[in-house]
Order: sequence, then structure tokens, then C-alpha cells
Amino acid sequence: MSQKRPLLIDQRERDTIIAALRFWQRFALAHKVNAGDEMEIAQSGRSGDDAALLADEIDALIEERVNT
Repeated sequence: MSQKRPLLIDQRERDTIIAALRFWQRFALAHKVNAGDEMEIAQSGRSGDDAALLADEIDALIEERVNT
């Protein structure tokens, strides 16, 4: 896993990040929509277990790191 570093954001930025993650979780991942450029960004050339975050991983990211 890559090194974690703090991300300093204000409440408005945090809320936008959470909304974007939830949108990604519901539409691109849950419905297997062709997300095009967004999927390429999320995967950054990785595949398999190191690909884009899964729905449960997005939940954990929001609850444990973004929404704290």
C-alpha cells in the first residue's frame, strides 16, 4: 500500500469529495457503467486487486479517513 499523508481540506471541500465518491460508488461501480476517463484515472494503469476502489472500500475511505 502506498504511503498515506494528511489532506487538509475545509468542510465544503470534504462534502464535495464525499458526494463525488458516493456518486462513483452508486453509478460507475454498482451499475458497471463505462466510466471512460474517470475509470482510467481511478485505476492509473493498475488491474486486479490493485484496481479502482470497490464499494466497500469507498465506504471505509469515507468513514475512516475523509469524514473524520
